[in-house]
Amino acid sequence: MEMVLQLDTSQKFKSLGVEMLDENVSTGGARRARFGGIKQRIGSSEVISNRDIQKQHDDHATKKKSAGDEAHAAATKAGKSPMEAETARNRAHREYEKAQKKLREAQDHEVSMAQAQLKNAKDNITKIQKKLGKKEKNIPAWVQAKITDTEHNTSAAATHEQKTYTQFCEVAAWQRSAGKNKEGGLNEKGRKSYEAENPGSDLKAPSKKVGNPRRASFCARMKGMKSKLTSKKTANDPDSRINKSLRAWNC
Repeated sequence: MEMVLQLDTSQKFKSLGVEMLDENVSTGGARRARFGGIKQRIGSSEVISNRDIQKQHDDHATKKKSAGDEAHAAATKAGKSPMEAETARNRAHREYEKAQKKLREAQDHEVSMAQAQLKNAKDNITKIQKKLGKKEKNIPAWVQAKITDTEHNTSAAATHEQKTYTQFCEVAAWQRSAGKNKEGGLNEKGRKSYEAENPGSDLKAPSKKVGNPRRASFCARMKGMKSKLTSKKTANDPDSRINKSLRAWNC
Protein backbone atom coordinates (compact mmCIF):
# COMPACT_ATOMS: atom_id res chain seq x y z
CA MET A 1 0.00 0.00 0.00
CA GLU A 2 1.37 3.36 -0.97
CA MET A 3 1.64 5.72 1.98
CA VAL A 4 1.82 9.48 1.65
CA LEU A 5 3.39 11.43 4.48
CA GLN A 6 1.83 14.82 5.01
CA LEU A 7 4.07 17.49 6.54
CA ASP A 8 3.41 21.15 7.02
CA THR A 9 5.64 23.40 4.92
CA SER A 10 7.88 24.56 7.76
CA GLN A 11 8.42 21.04 9.13
CA LYS A 12 9.25 19.64 5.68
CA PHE A 13 11.86 22.29 4.98
CA LYS A 14 13.44 21.86 8.42
CA SER A 15 13.60 18.09 7.94
CA LEU A 16 15.55 18.69 4.73
CA GLY A 17 17.96 20.94 6.57
CA VAL A 18 17.02 23.99 4.55
CA GLU A 19 17.15 27.29 6.38
CA MET A 20 13.88 29.13 6.79
CA LEU A 21 14.05 32.79 6.03
CA ASP A 22 11.97 35.65 7.44
CA GLU A 23 12.15 38.74 5.32
CA ASN A 24 10.30 41.99 5.12
CA VAL A 25 9.42 42.41 1.49
CA SER A 26 6.93 44.58 -0.28
CA THR A 27 4.03 42.75 1.35
CA GLY A 28 5.35 43.19 4.88
CA GLY A 29 6.89 40.38 6.93
CA ALA A 30 6.32 37.63 4.38
CA ARG A 31 7.76 34.26 5.40
CA ARG A 32 9.30 32.11 2.75
CA ALA A 33 11.64 29.12 2.54
CA ARG A 34 14.94 29.07 0.69
CA PHE A 35 13.90 26.00 -1.24
CA GLY A 36 12.69 24.75 -4.59
CA GLY A 37 12.40 26.07 -8.10
CA ILE A 38 8.99 27.63 -7.61
CA LYS A 39 8.37 31.26 -8.43
CA GLN A 40 6.14 32.97 -5.88
CA ARG A 41 4.59 36.33 -6.52
CA ILE A 42 4.31 38.52 -3.43
CA GLY A 43 1.40 40.89 -3.97
CA SER A 44 1.93 42.11 -7.50
CA SER A 45 5.28 43.52 -6.47
CA GLU A 46 7.84 40.72 -6.20
CA VAL A 47 8.70 37.40 -7.79
CA ILE A 48 11.04 35.07 -5.93
CA SER A 49 12.99 32.30 -7.64
CA ASN A 50 15.00 30.00 -5.36
CA ARG A 51 16.24 27.57 -8.01
CA ASP A 52 19.84 28.79 -7.69
CA ILE A 53 19.82 28.25 -3.90
CA GLN A 54 18.49 24.71 -4.30
CA LYS A 55 21.11 24.00 -6.98
CA GLN A 56 23.90 25.04 -4.59
CA HIS A 57 22.40 22.77 -1.92
CA ASP A 58 22.21 19.83 -4.34
CA ASP A 59 25.77 20.38 -5.62
CA HIS A 60 27.10 20.43 -2.06
CA ALA A 61 25.28 17.20 -1.16
CA THR A 62 26.46 15.48 -4.37
CA LYS A 63 30.13 16.39 -3.85
CA LYS A 64 30.02 15.36 -0.19
CA LYS A 65 28.47 12.00 -1.11
CA SER A 66 31.05 11.49 -3.87
CA ALA A 67 33.92 12.11 -1.43
CA GLY A 68 32.45 9.57 1.00
CA ASP A 69 31.84 6.96 -1.72
CA GLU A 70 35.43 7.27 -2.99
CA ALA A 71 36.83 6.81 0.52
CA HIS A 72 34.56 3.80 1.11
CA ALA A 73 35.58 2.20 -2.19
CA ALA A 74 39.28 2.76 -1.47
CA ALA A 75 38.96 1.21 1.98
CA THR A 76 37.07 -1.79 0.61
CA LYS A 77 39.66 -2.29 -2.14
CA ALA A 78 42.40 -2.21 0.51
CA GLY A 79 40.73 -5.13 2.28
CA LYS A 80 39.19 -3.17 5.16
CA SER A 81 36.12 -4.51 6.96
CA PRO A 82 32.68 -3.04 6.21
CA MET A 83 32.77 -1.14 9.50
CA GLU A 84 36.19 0.32 8.72
CA ALA A 85 35.04 1.26 5.22
CA GLU A 86 32.01 3.06 6.66
CA THR A 87 34.30 4.86 9.13
CA ALA A 88 36.42 6.01 6.18
CA ARG A 89 33.28 7.30 4.47
CA ASN A 90 32.25 9.31 7.54
CA ARG A 91 35.79 10.67 7.93
CA ALA A 92 35.74 11.83 4.29
CA HIS A 93 32.41 13.58 4.90
CA ARG A 94 33.85 15.45 7.89
CA GLU A 95 36.99 16.44 5.98
CA TYR A 96 34.86 17.73 3.11
CA GLU A 97 32.78 19.84 5.49
CA LYS A 98 35.94 21.24 7.11
CA ALA A 99 37.38 22.15 3.70
CA GLN A 100 34.15 23.90 2.72
CA LYS A 101 34.11 25.79 6.02
CA LYS A 102 37.67 27.03 5.46
CA LEU A 103 36.72 28.12 1.95
CA ARG A 104 33.71 30.08 3.25
CA GLU A 105 35.83 31.72 5.94
CA ALA A 106 38.43 32.72 3.37
CA GLN A 107 35.70 34.27 1.22
CA ASP A 108 34.29 36.09 4.25
CA HIS A 109 37.68 37.80 4.76
CA GLU A 110 38.13 38.98 1.18
CA VAL A 111 37.37 42.62 1.98
CA SER A 112 39.74 42.80 4.96
CA MET A 113 42.47 41.17 2.88
CA ALA A 114 41.93 43.61 0.02
CA GLN A 115 42.00 46.56 2.43
CA ALA A 116 45.30 45.33 3.91
CA GLN A 117 46.81 44.91 0.44
CA LEU A 118 45.69 48.39 -0.60
CA LYS A 119 47.20 49.87 2.55
CA ASN A 120 50.53 48.15 1.82
CA ALA A 121 50.41 49.39 -1.77
CA LYS A 122 49.70 52.93 -0.58
CA ASP A 123 52.60 52.80 1.90
CA ASN A 124 54.95 51.52 -0.81
CA ILE A 125 53.85 54.24 -3.23
CA THR A 126 54.55 56.89 -0.58
CA LYS A 127 58.04 55.46 -0.05
CA ILE A 128 58.78 55.46 -3.78
CA GLN A 129 57.55 59.05 -4.12
CA LYS A 130 59.89 60.17 -1.36
CA LYS A 131 62.88 58.36 -2.91
CA LEU A 132 62.22 59.77 -6.37
CA GLY A 133 61.83 63.34 -5.15
CA LYS A 134 60.99 66.13 -7.63
CA LYS A 135 64.29 66.50 -9.48
CA GLU A 136 64.32 64.94 -12.96
CA LYS A 137 66.66 61.94 -13.36
CA ASN A 138 66.89 58.53 -15.00
CA ILE A 139 64.79 55.74 -13.49
CA PRO A 140 65.67 52.07 -14.04
CA ALA A 141 63.49 50.58 -16.77
CA TRP A 142 62.18 47.78 -14.56
CA VAL A 143 61.11 50.29 -11.87
CA GLN A 144 59.32 52.43 -14.48
CA ALA A 145 57.59 49.29 -15.81
CA LYS A 146 56.37 48.31 -12.32
CA ILE A 147 55.06 51.82 -11.68
CA THR A 148 53.22 51.76 -15.01
CA ASP A 149 51.69 48.36 -14.22
CA THR A 150 50.58 49.57 -10.78
CA GLU A 151 48.88 52.64 -12.24
CA HIS A 152 47.16 50.56 -14.93
CA ASN A 153 45.96 47.83 -12.54
CA THR A 154 44.66 50.13 -9.82
CA SER A 155 42.90 52.29 -12.42
CA ALA A 156 41.16 49.22 -13.90
CA ALA A 157 40.10 47.98 -10.44
CA ALA A 158 38.80 51.41 -9.41
CA THR A 159 36.77 51.78 -12.61
CA HIS A 160 35.27 48.29 -12.20
CA GLU A 161 34.30 48.89 -8.57
CA GLN A 162 32.69 52.21 -9.46
CA LYS A 163 30.58 50.56 -12.17
CA THR A 164 29.59 47.74 -9.79
CA TYR A 165 28.64 50.22 -7.07
CA THR A 166 26.58 52.30 -9.50
CA GLN A 167 24.71 49.23 -10.75
CA PHE A 168 24.10 48.11 -7.16
CA CYS A 169 22.65 51.49 -6.23
CA GLU A 170 20.34 51.60 -9.25
CA VAL A 171 17.47 49.62 -7.75
CA ALA A 172 14.62 48.97 -10.17
CA ALA A 173 11.47 51.06 -9.73
CA TRP A 174 9.28 48.02 -8.96
CA GLN A 175 11.39 47.45 -5.83
CA ARG A 176 11.12 51.06 -4.68
CA SER A 177 8.23 53.22 -3.50
CA ALA A 178 8.37 55.05 -6.84
CA GLY A 179 7.01 51.95 -8.55
CA LYS A 180 4.41 50.99 -5.97
CA ASN A 181 0.80 52.00 -5.83
CA LYS A 182 -0.17 53.47 -2.46
CA GLU A 183 -3.39 51.47 -2.66
CA GLY A 184 -1.51 48.19 -3.17
CA GLY A 185 0.47 46.43 -5.89
CA LEU A 186 2.52 48.23 -8.55
CA ASN A 187 1.77 51.35 -10.49
CA GLU A 188 2.38 51.63 -14.24
CA LYS A 189 6.02 52.64 -13.74
CA GLY A 190 6.61 49.67 -11.47
CA ARG A 191 5.00 47.22 -13.90
CA LYS A 192 7.11 48.49 -16.81
CA SER A 193 10.22 48.30 -14.64
CA TYR A 194 9.48 44.69 -13.67
CA GLU A 195 8.77 43.68 -17.28
CA ALA A 196 12.08 45.23 -18.38
CA GLU A 197 13.97 43.09 -15.84
CA ASN A 198 11.94 39.97 -16.58
CA PRO A 199 11.47 39.56 -20.37
CA GLY A 200 8.30 37.69 -21.24
CA SER A 201 6.34 38.87 -18.20
CA ASP A 202 3.16 40.83 -18.74
CA LEU A 203 1.84 42.50 -15.59
CA LYS A 204 -1.56 44.16 -15.75
CA ALA A 205 -3.29 46.69 -13.51
CA PRO A 206 -5.54 45.22 -10.79
CA SER A 207 -9.03 44.19 -11.90
CA LYS A 208 -12.09 44.05 -9.65
CA LYS A 209 -14.29 42.47 -12.32
CA VAL A 210 -15.97 39.31 -11.06
CA GLY A 211 -15.35 36.40 -13.41
CA ASN A 212 -11.99 37.71 -14.60
CA PRO A 213 -9.64 34.67 -14.58
CA ARG A 214 -6.66 36.87 -13.70
CA ARG A 215 -8.50 38.18 -10.65
CA ALA A 216 -9.52 34.68 -9.56
CA SER A 217 -5.94 33.42 -9.92
CA PHE A 218 -4.46 36.38 -8.06
CA CYS A 219 -6.94 36.18 -5.19
CA ALA A 220 -6.42 32.44 -4.74
CA ARG A 221 -2.66 32.83 -4.76
CA MET A 222 -2.56 35.80 -2.41
CA LYS A 223 -5.08 34.40 0.07
CA GLY A 224 -3.00 31.24 0.32
CA MET A 225 0.15 33.29 0.81
CA LYS A 226 -1.50 35.40 3.48
CA SER A 227 -2.58 32.35 5.47
CA LYS A 228 0.64 30.32 5.08
CA LEU A 229 3.58 32.66 4.41
CA THR A 230 2.65 35.90 6.15
CA SER A 231 3.17 36.69 9.82
CA LYS A 232 0.10 37.16 12.01
CA LYS A 233 1.03 40.80 12.63
CA THR A 234 1.22 41.57 8.90
CA ALA A 235 -1.91 39.57 8.09
CA ASN A 236 -3.90 41.57 10.67
CA ASP A 237 -2.50 44.94 9.59
CA PRO A 238 -5.03 46.60 7.24
CA ASP A 239 -2.27 48.81 5.83
CA SER A 240 0.17 45.98 5.00
CA ARG A 241 1.09 45.60 1.34
CA ILE A 242 -0.59 42.19 1.08
CA ASN A 243 -3.93 43.46 2.45
CA LYS A 244 -3.76 46.53 0.21
CA SER A 245 -3.18 44.26 -2.80
CA LEU A 246 -6.14 42.09 -1.83
CA ARG A 247 -8.38 45.16 -1.59
CA ALA A 248 -7.06 46.49 -4.92
CA TRP A 249 -8.26 43.27 -6.55
CA ASN A 250 -11.46 43.15 -4.46
CA CYS A 251 -10.53 39.71 -3.12
